[in-house]
Amino acid sequence: MNRKLREQIFLMEMDMLKHVFGRTKLLNGSRHENDAGQAWHLAMMALGLHECPNEPVELWKVATMVPIHDLAEMDAGGALLLGEANAVAKEEAETKAAARVFGLLPEDQRREFTGLWKEFERKETPEARFAAPSIDSSRSSRTRILKDTHGLNAGSRRIRWPIRIGLPSLEVRKHSGAMPRS
Repeated sequence: MNRKLREQIFLMEMDMLKHVFGRTKLLNGSRHENDAGQAWHLAMMALGLHECPNEPVELWKVATMVPIHDLAEMDAGGALLLGEANAVAKEEAETKAAARVFGLLPEDQRREFTGLWKEFERKETPEARFAAPSIDSSRSSRTRILKDTHGLNAGSRRIRWPIRIGLPSLEVRKHSGAMPRS
C-alpha cells in the first residue's frame, strides 16, 4: 500500500473519533464531549499551560504527545471503561490499540507515533512527566472544579470567561507538584 493511501486511511480512522462520545460534558453542559474534541482540547491545554512544568520542556513535543497517547487510550475503550483497578488489562488493551492504530501509518510515522506513545507511558522525559499528570490526568478534575466553583452546572449555557485566569495553573501545580519557572 502506498504512503499517501496509508496516511488517508489513518486520517479516516481518526475522523471516527468525532462520533465517539465520552462521559465528560462540555463546560456549558450542552452535550458530552466527543473523543476528537478531547484530543484537540488536550493539545490546547499543553500549549496553554506552558508555564507550569518545573523543568524545561519542548512544548510542541508535549502538544503532539498528548493527543497521540490519547488515540491508543480511546481506541482501547478509555481508562474509565476498562477500570483503573485492572491496570494490567488496561495496559494490554492500550498496547494492542496503539499497534493497531499506529500500524495504519507508513513505517516511519508508525515508529514516531509509537515512540511518543511509549515515552508518555514511561514518564521518563520532562515532556512525559509534564504531559501525563499535568494535562492528561488533571483535565476532568479541572472541569469539575470550574463547574462547582463557578456554577457551571449541566444546565448552564453561559460561560463567564474571566474564570479561566489563574485556575488551570493552580490545579496543574496541585496535581503534579509542578511550579512555574521564573
